[in-house]
Amino acid sequence: MSKIFYGWYILAAVFVVYMLSSIGVSTLPLLNAQLKTVHGWTHEQVSGPPSLLYFFISFVAFSLGWVLDKIAPKTIMVVGALCMIVCLAAYYFITDLWQLYAVYALYSVALTCTGIMPAMVLLNRWFADYRGVAVGIFLMGSSLGGAVFPKWAAWMIEQYGWQTAALGLLVACIALILPPLFAIKNSPRQLGLLPDGKTVASVQSAAKALKKATVTSIGQALREPLFYLLLFVTAVMWFCITALIQHLAYYMKDLQVELSLSGTLLSVFFVCSIFGKVIFGYLSDRFSPKYILLLASASMTLGSLAWQLAATAGIEMLYAAAVIYGIGYSGTFTMIQIVLAAYYEGPVYGRLLGFFTMADTLAGSLGIYWLGYLRTESGSYASGMQTMAILCALSTVCVLLMRKPEQAASA
Repeated sequence: MSKIFYGWYILAAVFVVYMLSSIGVSTLPLLNAQLKTVHGWTHEQVSGPPSLLYFFISFVAFSLGWVLDKIAPKTIMVVGALCMIVCLAAYYFITDLWQLYAVYALYSVALTCTGIMPAMVLLNRWFADYRGVAVGIFLMGSSLGGAVFPKWAAWMIEQYGWQTAALGLLVACIALILPPLFAIKNSPRQLGLLPDGKTVASVQSAAKALKKATVTSIGQALREPLFYLLLFVTAVMWFCITALIQHLAYYMKDLQVELSLSGTLLSVFFVCSIFGKVIFGYLSDRFSPKYILLLASASMTLGSLAWQLAATAGIEMLYAAAVIYGIGYSGTFTMIQIVLAAYYEGPVYGRLLGFFTMADTLAGSLGIYWLGYLRTESGSYASGMQTMAILCALSTVCVLLMRKPEQAASA
């Protein structure tokens, strides 16, 4: 009986860490809605700290990209885990708006260091032939966290109050995040292995791996149309998804939907994205990534239209929006990571990953603030939802225009 490849344990470890990192994105907005009510803050005020979170993540990610290949990913993830624990502990004591800003500023370090960047470096080292499936499974972590933690937090808020809910999240984080960190190995070389569990290295396999690097410089990447099209697609995705998640609780209040149903809708959304990520990851190993990304982007467009129609069509449309948007978002998210790894793997991968992450988070920060501003000024989310649908449609067109870089075409 053959031994289980240790890379699957690495995948399980980064999965759990990434699942916990989703608390800051998927669950804290429920607590923020309570803070808004308790302290009388406006929509614009309470959306300010999450916007600051993504603003700081953009610069943390850009800096991390330049050192990611020099500092062990495990070390980076440990730092992020410690920051996350401190933030959740501090959340209990928030009484002023500046304190919420301070917590979100530190959380920017936590989310960056426990998120996609170090995990993708690890997965690229441990997997080659099974990279699509591995990435899809890994990205399911945030979806599972989004399916579990909001529902649990909503129940805790209703039963015991938001401060007790914050303590519950802290305890869960400490209990779940520490064991996986001990299991992480930075490279298969530490165990005398190669990616996918191969045990025999050869000059030919090393040369073949080297040829997979389709882009060898930042300048080369900037000359490719693919770079800008992919950048727009990923920026639109984060602009829309972060704005929607951070404002969904408020949108539900405008529609006179109960808090418990808001938590349920978030859970439905993230459950659907769980299946979407692994399915799209599996398909990416067998079909053209462009067409899988196109399908995902089109689904996200339909989902954004459903969120807009939900204002007049009723609860059934809300569930439809959660399902379709969850599938579309997860597919787009997964395929962007796979395309980045496939076309930009090589000496500048870390820097490009940092650049794309910076663009993602800046777009997400703008989306959160912009939607809150429109809601405060107009008293409705209607125009914001309409604009997000238009952006998703434009993103789908960009996918249609994508072409492989010249070197990638012969790979």
